[in-house]
Amino acid sequence: MSENLQLNDAVLESAARGFASAAEVMRSGAAKRPPTPATLSALRAELDLYLRGLAVSRAALSDAAHSATLALADILAQSAELDAEIAAALPAGFVLGEAP
Repeated sequence: MSENLQLNDAVLESAARGFASAAEVMRSGAAKRPPTPATLSALRAELDLYLRGLAVSRAALSDAAHSATLALADILAQSAELDAEIAAALPAGFVLGEAP
């Protein structure tokens, strides 16, 4: 299965930027509390609980996106290190031929 795995730096960088952007949007977004009549205290309590749940969910998604961004950055760094090691191991003037 690993022979089918292809890691493209451009795609990984794009994914990292997307995750970082999503994390920032989720961190900065604040749910606007809908106006509720004070006479409907039961409904208000349910809405408050729902909105607190949204805040917790947003924070969890933001943390997950941030973690994914860090993981992708680490993969890119390791890929760059591996590229450098391979390049250093090849003799001067070595050129890869076109794949058949």
